[in-house]
Formats: sequence, C-alpha cells, structure tokens
Amino acid sequence: MSSEKAMSPTGGADFRRVMEERPLNPISVAYVVRRENMLQAWSQVKANKGAPGIDGITIEEFPEFAQANWEGIKSSLEEGSYIPSPVKRAEIAKDKGGVRKLGIPIVMDRVIQQAISQVLSPAFDPHFSESSSGSGRAALRIRRFKR
Repeated sequence: MSSEKAMSPTGGADFRRVMEERPLNPISVAYVVRRENMLQAWSQVKANKGAPGIDGITIEEFPEFAQANWEGIKSSLEEGSYIPSPVKRAEIAKDKGGVRKLGIPIVMDRVIQQAISQVLSPAFDPHFSESSSGSGRAALRIRRFKR
C-alpha cells in the first residue's frame, strides 16, 4: 500500500489518498455468460421492469425468447460477433416543459449489459458498498470548501 498527495476537487488543501495495488483477476466472456451470472442479471432486469425495445419483446415474453435463442446468442458473445440491437428512441415530457430523450435497449441487451456490469464492477470497485454514497460525500466536501 502506498499513498500520494492529491489536491481537493476545488484545488484547496492537500489531502492524502491511499493507493492500493490489487491484482486484476482475468475477466472473460465465459465468466460473463455463465448461468448463475446470467440468471442474476435477468432477475435484476426483470425487477427494473421497463418497456420493450425495437424488437417488441416484453419482460413477460422474454423468458420464452431467451430459452429458444440463448445458445446462439451465447455462442455469438463467446466468438465476439454479437451485435447489440439499435435502441428504441422515446421522449418523455419534463415537468417544466421540453422533453427528455431516452434510448430503450431490447431486453436481451439489457440482460447482457447487466451481466457484464456484475462482473466488471467488483473488479474495478471492490470496496463499493450499496449503502455508501460517494457522490453525496464528494458534494458535501465541495460545499464545505466553498464556504
């Protein structure tokens, strides 16, 4: 473990930042597409609900689609030939006028994205806690320096 001096986000006083060197475990597509990871990803996407993408497949219809097509999709992921579908464009009216533009991926792409995230997040941020609010603390630090 080493440390280095760093400036605060506002350029104020120095503080010490601990730099830990950790080996990065190999990450492979095979690890992403393993059954347990994909089922956990599906569970998260299902819980988030959401509208169907351009293919029209809903959350309710997805399990049947996935069972019928998973082997081919898994093979294309492992070979590196999988191409995500274009996203469906949607606009949502804002309370104060105007619209917010959204891109809605198909359910399969959402599941794959979630599966990748579940593998990469622990590798790149191993001490992340669901109960921590790093951005909130950073905002408090910035406000404190602006006084």
